[in-house]
Amino acid sequence: MEQNWNGSSDIKCYTDRFLNIDLETQMVELEGKVLDLSATEYGLLACLIRNIGKTVTDAQIQREVWGCRYGDLSAMMALYIGYLRKKLENSQHDHQYISAVWGRGYAFVPIAEIEIQAEIGG
Repeated sequence: MEQNWNGSSDIKCYTDRFLNIDLETQMVELEGKVLDLSATEYGLLACLIRNIGKTVTDAQIQREVWGCRYGDLSAMMALYIGYLRKKLENSQHDHQYISAVWGRGYAFVPIAEIEIQAEIGG
């Protein structure tokens, strides 16, 4: 399956050898096992997947996941990002799918990019 990781919001799924995320069915599997995500965790992940290849600002995540009616949710967002990272951990790999971009927001980092960086960086 060819992946389109140009930040397009029409992305319907993400698949690599460990993780499968289907935005149409709202199913997230890690090594073939369905992950039990809260609505907030799923909302965060879906927001990042829809914007794959881009840094998503805290403000954009807040609008998409919590709506505009709340104040600053940076601490809560960091907490839920932590929960989500923990659920996406796997003994088969040692990377994080969700990367903090200091002072800007978060980005979903496809596993292929991590492997390429590891090969180049050595």
